[in-house]
Amino acid sequence: LVPLSQRARTAMSAHLAASAAAGRKSGKWLFPAGSESGHTTRQAFARDLKALAKLSQASGIEQISTTAFRLTNAQRAEGIAALCEKARLDFAFVPEDRRLADFHLMVMDMDSTLISIECIDEIADVVGKKAEVAAITEAAMRGEITDFQDSLRRRVALLKGVPAASLNEVYESRLRINPGAHALIDAAKAAGLQTLLVSGGFTFFADRVKD
Repeated sequence: LVPLSQRARTAMSAHLAASAAAGRKSGKWLFPAGSESGHTTRQAFARDLKALAKLSQASGIEQISTTAFRLTNAQRAEGIAALCEKARLDFAFVPEDRRLADFHLMVMDMDSTLISIECIDEIADVVGKKAEVAAITEAAMRGEITDFQDSLRRRVALLKGVPAASLNEVYESRLRINPGAHALIDAAKAAGLQTLLVSGGFTFFADRVKD
């Protein structure tokens, strides 16, 4: 059992587990995947996983990768979401007959989903304006700025004049594809799906990541 370190990584692993394994077993499956810093030991991670299996009345726990696990014949039950939130586990129920090939298109966000960072925050950090950008983000989260476009314009305005070299520094030294992303995309393509990257961020990064 190998816990992960970032929620973005667990989300990617959960989708990978569901897509790679769907249709192989009977019943409904619950897919937990990985953990954040809340799990300091493998024993703690195993304990949370067993508690989840008991709550969902699963008939067994199967490890399907280093970061994803299948709870066979799991049942929906009150308290599962709360347990997973406390244990910092991502999960999803998948019908027994669901197969990846049943779908035709896979769409994913870029920042903190396909990649491990928020590009605008990293650019701001490189040029010494992270605090200012973060303040606008926090104001939006508190509801003081209700228009997303207004929030985005304010943050981008702080980055006016940033040289291309700074963008390249972020791309080369900070941007990383999340674990499981390549396997997920390869599996989707092998099953005949078209893949689509959606981003409200910077084309400098999106154009490079999409390839």
